[in-house]
Amino acid sequence: MHTAAEGSIDAVAGHLEIFRPLNVEVSRKLAACCARNDSQFVFFSSKAVYKGEEGAYDDDDPVDPVTDYGRLQVQAASAVLSELPSSFLT
Repeated sequence: MHTAAEGSIDAVAGHLEIFRPLNVEVSRKLAACCARNDSQFVFFSSKAVYKGEEGAYDDDDPVDPVTDYGRLQVQAASAVLSELPSSFLT
């Protein structure tokens, strides 16, 4: 289970390049390590990947982040799935 990232929407705002290594690249590297070692990987996302107009979301709803944090979460999930498509995203 991977939970190490900057989780503050306010901290990330306006600082994509500062937090991309932690929030995206660490996630990618951990997923790649799991892939090499035939391990499972669980990645925790956030409702910040959605536009925020509705309160409840389904797994199949399209992502449309309006914050920098949400944008990094989308990038991280994509990176994880590119390294290990069998990852669990929650």
